[in-house]
Amino acid sequence: MLIKEFNIYKDGGTIEVRTTKGIFCFDNRLCSESKNEMFKGYPKNDNSNMLIDAEDLKQEIVESLKTFDDKFHQEQITDFIKNNSL
Repeated sequence: MLIKEFNIYKDGGTIEVRTTKGIFCFDNRLCSESKNEMFKGYPKNDNSNMLIDAEDLKQEIVESLKTFDDKFHQEQITDFIKNNSL
């Protein structure tokens, strides 16, 4: 898997990772009941796009981010890796 882009939304910090396998978001919205959950695309209000039992995919994203170079978001990427590594 290759990382194409890393973004942070201004909704409290939802993290979006665009990869060669799709777009995945990690929920950090303010007052969210699904904090730290992973979604296929931006989290929907009904959480219907939440990925359940996707720990392998999450770790694949974390490993791919270790070699992704983004000067603007590097500090956030480093924090994300640290907080999501097994």
